[in-house]
Amino acid sequence: MGIIGARTARPRVNNKNVLNQNDKNQLRGWHSRGYLPHFDGGEILQFITLHLGDALPLKVLERWKSELEHEKDDERKKILFWRAEKFADQGIGECFLGREEIAAQVQESLIFHHLKRYKLISWVIMPNHAHFLIKPMNNLSLSVIMQ
Repeated sequence: MGIIGARTARPRVNNKNVLNQNDKNQLRGWHSRGYLPHFDGGEILQFITLHLGDALPLKVLERWKSELEHEKDDERKKILFWRAEKFADQGIGECFLGREEIAAQVQESLIFHHLKRYKLISWVIMPNHAHFLIKPMNNLSLSVIMQ
């Protein structure tokens, strides 16, 4: 089971909080790995989605990007985000998280880190993706939390 990425909801803060990106434990502020923006801002609520590797086939994503070439960068990212959400909700792929024993392992992992790396507010595990709402603790960066 491969996880292709995580995204976070966009909090309203200033970009002046951007810190050194070289240190993995440093808070990074706004940054992107080329497809969705992330905000790593310390102890603020973070909504994170994890997709299994086959939940959104690359050919579908490439077709969408081609269709949206004419859109402004921010608008294109917004449209891609919502298309990906709707697509994942269709249950495409092997849907390993739909197997009770695998979903239980993901849930146990989320709960294990509760009050160690983050405060776990809520979560849902879908057949091919998971959503969870956390509040990082001890100013841990998202990259550290997601290890």
